Amino acid sequence: TCLRIQFTSLLPEGCIINGMTFSSCLLQHRHWVIHAYNVVLSDVSGEAVIGMSCTPLPGSSGSVRGSLMFVPARLADPKGSPFEVEVAEFPLQQPDYIF
Repeated sequence: TCLRIQFTSLLPEGCIINGMTFSSCLLQHRHWVIHAYNVVLSDVSGEAVIGMSCTPLPGSSGSVRGSLMFVPARLADPKGSPFEVEVAEFPLQQPDYIF
């Protein structure tokens, strides 16, 4: 069977999945694709967010897109099936100066 999520929203009061509200959702998995000059520089996939990750840019700009997988409530006590949220592409821009 396939779970089809009709409406998903992450709000300050929690997450809403198919009309059901959960007071919290936990990030379980992430997937990032980092581009520069129409070339994939890095394809990062793994559990939640672990520390920092760096990808050197060959120039001053690039972009990132991807997805995040959440589980309603807590990972140790899930209240529903995991759901994926797509992250729209956003730019990476090297600043003119760094403090």
